[in-house]
Amino acid sequence: MLGPQAALRKDRTTKTEMQHRHMAFIAAVIRDLPGEVNRGIVAADFVAALAASNPRFDKRRFLAACGLQWPGCSVIADAVEGA
Repeated sequence: MLGPQAALRKDRTTKTEMQHRHMAFIAAVIRDLPGEVNRGIVAADFVAALAASNPRFDKRRFLAACGLQWPGCSVIADAVEGA
């Protein structure tokens, strides 16, 4: 088992590509957030980060998996068009 310092060092130096299963897991967590959480803002932040990590990332498909529809939300539209 890695110690705390070794784990942090590994996290900084290891570049791991996100796979579909990772993105699907994130989308399911966003989809299942309680009603008082603004899922659109959370999803928009993830869209920006995930799109930067994978040039083939499908923003609209991810948002649909989050249970969100685009167009219809300005935060989501900004994320889809800007990221």
